[in-house]
Amino acid sequence: MKELLVVMLISGFSCNTGFCQDESGHNCFTILVGKNASTDGSVFIAHNEDDLNDHNFVDLHKVPRIKHALGEKQIFLDNTDSLDEVAETFGYFWITGSKYAEEQYLNEWGVAITSNSSQSKVLIGNGRIDHNLRRIVIERARTAREAVKIAGMIVEKFGYATSGRVYSIADPNEAWVFEIANGKHWIARRVPDDEVVIVPNYYVIDEFHKADTINFLSSPDLIDYAAANGWYDPQTGTSFNFRNIYGHKNRVDAIWNIGRKWVILNRLAEKRYDFYAECL
Repeated sequence: MKELLVVMLISGFSCNTGFCQDESGHNCFTILVGKNASTDGSVFIAHNEDDLNDHNFVDLHKVPRIKHALGEKQIFLDNTDSLDEVAETFGYFWITGSKYAEEQYLNEWGVAITSNSSQSKVLIGNGRIDHNLRRIVIERARTAREAVKIAGMIVEKFGYATSGRVYSIADPNEAWVFEIANGKHWIARRVPDDEVVIVPNYYVIDEFHKADTINFLSSPDLIDYAAANGWYDPQTGTSFNFRNIYGHKNRVDAIWNIGRKWVILNRLAEKRYDFYAECL
């Protein structure tokens, strides 16, 4: 049975491991399950949104298809830029929480998207689009792969405004992780069908095979930009680990990030992982 199962929660995060995080607003959590890693062949995308408000709530909106006139523009981010509208956007469910910024989407083709904040080393990326990227993608994509390509095109054209973000995108057949650094630098990796991906609030893509465009996609200057900034030396022959090369130490080494991943990893994996050495 080929289905996409979506679970979205808005809640305060509780922890009984002794490694609880103390950075409010950075406690989101996503799990992606490939179709061969589930018992019935379904792809799963599950997300916890931590608002840490006294009165959390979830709104569910059903948005129909909308037709647009030729030449109509979509304005975003302080009315500074615009994107040409498509002739007709797809219908979708729009899930919002207490802050109306932690949006999740599921469209009529079964494409779902959610996100976790991250932090990159890029200081001045001059990006001009932010969280509304996910709505534009969900209005236009029929598959998760198409959603990744659309998102990449938009990021390369306008740049991403915040320090970093991890988008989790899935459809009934496959799931992808799409990671952005401030500006126009991004990478995406297809979740292997027999694997589960755990996403706290840092980048999780730890390898990159540029020639393998079935499982990896990226902005064209991803490696060159890192090399120009002294973060990576291609001459060493070491593998390109996006998480460590682009990720800020404040997130990559944060105990409140590693602890969450470690707990879930040890619940799902066949082996027992050491807390720090093996859980990054």
